Amino acid sequence: MHLNLRILRRLAYFILTTLALWLFVFKVYSKIDEQIKFLAYGILIYFFVAYIIVPPFTLLYFRLTKRHKIPRTTHTADGLLADPVNIILYGTEKDLIKAFQKIRWHKADKMRPKSILKMIYAFIFNKEYKNAPFSSLYLFGQKQDIGFQQPIGTSPRKRHHVRFWNFDADIDKEDKIWIGAASRDIGFGFESITYQLSHRVDVDIDKEREYLFGLLIKHNVIENILTIKSGGYVFKNKYKTDGTIDTAWIKDQDLI
Repeated sequence: MHLNLRILRRLAYFILTTLALWLFVFKVYSKIDEQIKFLAYGILIYFFVAYIIVPPFTLLYFRLTKRHKIPRTTHTADGLLADPVNIILYGTEKDLIKAFQKIRWHKADKMRPKSILKMIYAFIFNKEYKNAPFSSLYLFGQKQDIGFQQPIGTSPRKRHHVRFWNFDADIDKEDKIWIGAASRDIGFGFESITYQLSHRVDVDIDKEREYLFGLLIKHNVIENILTIKSGGYVFKNKYKTDGTIDTAWIKDQDLI
């Protein structure tokens, strides 16, 4: 978002600069030397390439060269720190969905007017909505690609849930890297900074990671389990976590 605004701003500056040079070189001094005109063209081409064309490709280069560096935390749309990254799964989207079906977790609906109204109704009247949508959190500048949940009780007021972001830039590969943030909603409350009404999340975030991986292991849908150690810390006074990330490969669900 910020990059797009910056590019649009620079594009506006470029158009204004082009217009000013055009008026000055080709109208005010219409008989100016041809070499000066070529110099003016060169200046315009330089600014267009350096400030409009190059930045997006530079960003893409750094994203690709740093593709194995995963942020510790997700962000809200306002840029505030949100749920920690604590799970990585490898496999196809098809096997990911089937694996969560086997542990009896439900795929979250997309945020649409109909699903939002249904969510509000379920909250107010404590009704069941197993596929309740998630609010959007952001990783790599993008909102989650898919999410799953397990209700606690009869309504989406409390639930186990996980968001996943597809971290594989190679769209030709079936196997993907799914970066996940698992947490447990325990009710409703106000955000401490923005005071927006939102789910309250259990601060002991590691329990949710352990709970989810326990289910995946119990139902025999993952293998080659590893734990990435990143050192113990308290996450910005909001979550208590040891900072580790559990990783595993999803088994081919058609073979088990």
